[in-house]
Amino acid sequence: MALTLAQLEKLVEGEDMRYFRDPTRDALMLGAKGISGRYQFVILLELEGQFLQFRTISYQTCTADHKHLKAVLQVLGALNYRLRLAKFGWDESDGEIVVYADQWVMDGKVTQEQFSRILHNYLPAVDLSFLRIAKTIETGKDPGDLDPEKILRMILEQAGEGDEEEDDKKKKKPKTKKI
Repeated sequence: MALTLAQLEKLVEGEDMRYFRDPTRDALMLGAKGISGRYQFVILLELEGQFLQFRTISYQTCTADHKHLKAVLQVLGALNYRLRLAKFGWDESDGEIVVYADQWVMDGKVTQEQFSRILHNYLPAVDLSFLRIAKTIETGKDPGDLDPEKILRMILEQAGEGDEEEDDKKKKKPKTKKI
């Protein structure tokens, strides 16, 4: 039994994520916020529901004539070697860098737990690699993986920003007077 678009929608809804259904093909478009930025990606159903692919949209770009292309490709290769699910690709025709994850469904079923595991492996790979790739495009030098302490600081800063946003909303509430 191949995966249907309706079943895929239920899996995404099971993760409490909002999506847009592509009217031209069997695909859902989603967005996610990480510690390094916001990302858009699609989940495609191909080969009559036998193949599932997660794929970024407008992730990064490094054109074929870019002076740091070799360093960027080395980083992408290193990431591909180390990561199990997420893979990084580069399109020489336009310089697009994508992150994708493929899952053959064939005649099997994708459970909520399986889908959750794919999603929770894919999105951190997208997010935690973004700054490394961007810095390599900019400087030609691979800064390496983010330090775990830096990741924790970034998470805490974002959590603090969320608290500040809530505080600002409370401050901006108009006060009512009893008459």
